[in-house]
Amino acid sequence: MATAQNKHGHFTFEQISRDFLYEPDTGRLFRLTEIKPTKPNSEREIEIPNQVKYSGYNIMMTHIIFMLMIGRWPKIGLLIDHKDNDVANNEWNNLREATESQNNFNRPTQGRWLTTEHIERGVVIKPNG
Repeated sequence: MATAQNKHGHFTFEQISRDFLYEPDTGRLFRLTEIKPTKPNSEREIEIPNQVKYSGYNIMMTHIIFMLMIGRWPKIGLLIDHKDNDVANNEWNNLREATESQNNFNRPTQGRWLTTEHIERGVVIKPNG
């Protein structure tokens, strides 16, 4: 994670805010292109679900959103977590800067709980026992 952040860390808030537009309520991120006389409407929605190609770098969309909202890149060693675990939901109230451990904490525990028994590292743990 840290290396990806370092590679694009030289892009400033001014550069990113000039080239991208974010709607916090809908989670939609737009890339703004140069306005040319033949194309007066120069806004287009980004179609790649998780990454954006920007000046030769692949940057996570959530990192760009974080930069636009907070004014800095996520801290080294941290990532942007989707609180509801839905990577398609980029609404601002669903995103947070988090450690990998915090990110893993909100993942579903599907398959780990079986009725009243809990499986932990290959050992079945029964209630009251």
